Amino acid sequence: MTSHFLNKIPNHAAHKQRLLKLIKNIPLNRYNNISHTDWNLPQRIKKEWQHYFLKNIYIPWCETFSKQSNQNVVLHNCWFQWYEREDYHDWHIHNNTHFTNVYYLQLPNNKVRTSIFAMGKEINIDVNEGDILTFPAYWQHCSPKNNYDAPKVIISFNVDLQV
Repeated sequence: MTSHFLNKIPNHAAHKQRLLKLIKNIPLNRYNNISHTDWNLPQRIKKEWQHYFLKNIYIPWCETFSKQSNQNVVLHNCWFQWYEREDYHDWHIHNNTHFTNVYYLQLPNNKVRTSIFAMGKEINIDVNEGDILTFPAYWQHCSPKNNYDAPKVIISFNVDLQV
């Protein structure tokens, strides 16, 4: 198995429009240096956007990832993060899960893609809006400061593998 996976989401433009509209309905919830997220909100608030995401993005992605990894995939959790100008997320890892995933719902510039540090070096993975980047959850990663007027919006989700 490779160290990371990159999958382009079909019909991203249509999904982006619908998901951004649903996410905008979530009550504003600032966390540290992130303008809006729902990772710490009750599940009942996330229901509508997550239902759309699971049905239209996650399930097709899961089928592809299961074939690539030759393993069954189980969703651990998912949330969105909305980065306005000057927002960022410090270096961190995701505990108690196998893989971290980042769906680039809106990416104003490739320079604000997820930065990854693993195996003693920076790992540069060329991603574009509409991609899902999958990498080991123990890899350190961060979201660099968004220096653009357009927001960066991602959907993150963690998955575990089952034999």
